[in-house]
Amino acid sequence: MSGNGKKGEWRWLRGVPAELADVLRGGKILQSERYCKEDVLPPGFAYPASYKQFVEAYPKKMGLPHSWGYTSDLAAGSLGYSKLFGRPLVLFAQAFGEDMVACFDGVPDSDPRVVVLNPWGQPKPYIVAELPSFAAWLTWVAEDEIGTAAP
Repeated sequence: MSGNGKKGEWRWLRGVPAELADVLRGGKILQSERYCKEDVLPPGFAYPASYKQFVEAYPKKMGLPHSWGYTSDLAAGSLGYSKLFGRPLVLFAQAFGEDMVACFDGVPDSDPRVVVLNPWGQPKPYIVAELPSFAAWLTWVAEDEIGTAAP
């Protein structure tokens, strides 16, 4: 729904941890489908070349198994997950229907680690996996689909 203040406009936030919901409602959120705007990125962070090449090769859909795909509100998610997990994170993908998102570790590095999160975890959000690179994440996604990925 639009941000016009009508009853139920934040319905999509049901079940989202309060810390993240507060950020998502903040009104200072920029949106992008593949990349966050530079003023939202952690200082010194740059997208790895492997991710940029992947986006060029798959501009509309990720084409990955396990319901992984690009997600909207990258800026909101990056800011919210960074706050929720207490570390700089840059959201780039979501496993729809699987309660997982993938973020780059938001530290200056030419090939940053990928952190897979379950921000909807109960009793609290948790880290599903940490992988050394975007390429390692692609392998993990493929192995997770066939049931051979290590947590």
